[in-house]
Amino acid sequence: MKEALLLVFANKQDIPGAMTPQEVQERLKLSQLKDKIWYVVPSCATTGEGLFEGLVSGYALTEEGSPMNQSNALQGWLSNNVKTPPQKAR
Repeated sequence: MKEALLLVFANKQDIPGAMTPQEVQERLKLSQLKDKIWYVVPSCATTGEGLFEGLVSGYALTEEGSPMNQSNALQGWLSNNVKTPPQKAR
């Protein structure tokens, strides 16, 4: 667990008054975690916003996700199993 990535989704971003990712970071005192990779992602579970981005960004922060070690297998799994929500027509 020492080398595990801590990925925190700051959910409910569609609701006025929801804590911002910065507020979540401060409340959880994430900056006090030493030798730990963490990332707070703004998200909205009902629309799926931020979920795919969080997984991809979180993976990119890990050693396995570094450009030299990037895994096509994981990218394929994400593409096949994590779908972004349909974009609304403008």
